Parts: sequence; structure tokens; C-alpha cells
Amino acid sequence: MWVPDLSFEGNIMKNVLFKCSLLGLATFALGLSTLPVNDASAKQSKKVSKVKKGQITPDQLYIVDCLLPPQIRQLGQNFTYIPPRKPAKLTAKECALRGGEYVAYDESNFATVAKVWKKQADGGDATAQNYMGELFERGINDTPDYQSAASWYQKA
Repeated sequence: MWVPDLSFEGNIMKNVLFKCSLLGLATFALGLSTLPVNDASAKQSKKVSKVKKGQITPDQLYIVDCLLPPQIRQLGQNFTYIPPRKPAKLTAKECALRGGEYVAYDESNFATVAKVWKKQADGGDATAQNYMGELFERGINDTPDYQSAASWYQKA
């Protein structure tokens, strides 16, 4: 009596389940990559007033270090794999369109923090002026500027 060999069909089912799992994982990862991490894009778009819908803002034209999402590669019929993500230098807009990841706002960078406090410091806020003094003292661009720091401390 002939009995069919089901081991081959079992391997096919495992392969199909593996591919479906990879596809689900890739879809989930792509969905997460499109979610905003914080409201940095809202903060940046507020800088430019009177922007019409669909108009490109200057923030979107910055060249950023973009980490593009991985490709899903098929090798033959039985092997699917995901290679490492590729870094690329792109505009912020193109990086976003391609589903990439980039640093939109970095609060740990002194220059970025200085941009945040400068408006309030120019408006006369003593706390903001003191922060500006500290930032210049520590070195916004990796070199301390003691004259500017002293000026901000005096204003505060």
C-alpha cells in the first residue's frame, strides 16, 4: 500500500508560515516607522509661518542622515531574508517619503537647545538668558565663547 510522503508538504507549509510571519513583521515595522516619535515635525513647521498646504518648507530641504527601511529579499523559492538597513544622505522630505528614519530634533545638541531658548532670551526672560549664558560657556559648537556667555549672564 502506497503512503504519500508528507514531509515535503510540511516543509512547504513551514515555508509559507515563515514568509507570512516575515511579511507581517515587515508590515508592522513599516507601520511603526511612519508613526511620529514626538511632535518635532510640528515644532519645525511652526517656525515657518504662512505655509500653504503642499508647499515645501525649508526644514524639509535639510540634508539628513537617513536610515532607510530594509528590503525583503527572496533567494530562490525557499529562503527569504531581510538585509541590514541602509544609511543614505537625503533631504528630510525624501527620507520621510521613502519611510526612512532621521533625527528631526535633538535636545542633547547645544546648538538645537540654543535655538529653543534664544527667542525667549531675546524677549527678556531672565531664566532663558541664563540658559543661553550656560550654553555659550559650555560651547555651542564645541568651542566655548566666554564673551557671549558673559553678555547673556549680564542680561539675566
